[in-house]
Amino acid sequence: MTQPALQRALELLADPPAKPDVSKGYLDLLDSRPDGDADLPTNTGVIQALWASPVGSMLYDNTQAVMRRLFTAWLQPAEWLNIPSGGIALDVGCGPGTVTASLAQAAGPGGLALGLDISEPMLVRAVRAAAGPQVGFLRADAQRLPFRDETVDAVLSIA
Repeated sequence: MTQPALQRALELLADPPAKPDVSKGYLDLLDSRPDGDADLPTNTGVIQALWASPVGSMLYDNTQAVMRRLFTAWLQPAEWLNIPSGGIALDVGCGPGTVTASLAQAAGPGGLALGLDISEPMLVRAVRAAAGPQVGFLRADAQRLPFRDETVDAVLSIA
């Protein structure tokens, strides 16, 4: 694995996979779930198809643009999260990764920002737009966060 952010993410997991799947540029923790998790619901069907379509992407982008304008009227998340220098921030439901990238900047050199989402189409967009040495993305279920206790300094979930 050559992606430093994903290598660091693996070190934070409560139950890291023996053979991590990073073939799509993000760490996919749902395709390698233990058999005991097979009965958990997955995000498939109409919603996934919508996000993967050009219309769904357009709707999401327009909604996010409006939300960003509203949030910037107050403060940027990185301003009110108080991420320590070199800290680790988690963006739950990261979508296309826009906010995740700003969290990495706030954490400064040595910091790490991880975006977590269940939507493959959104993660593909996030990886293209924002993945880097301090920014990594994971496909996981927000209802069952995969991290060990007390591994992140700040958590954000806007959408």
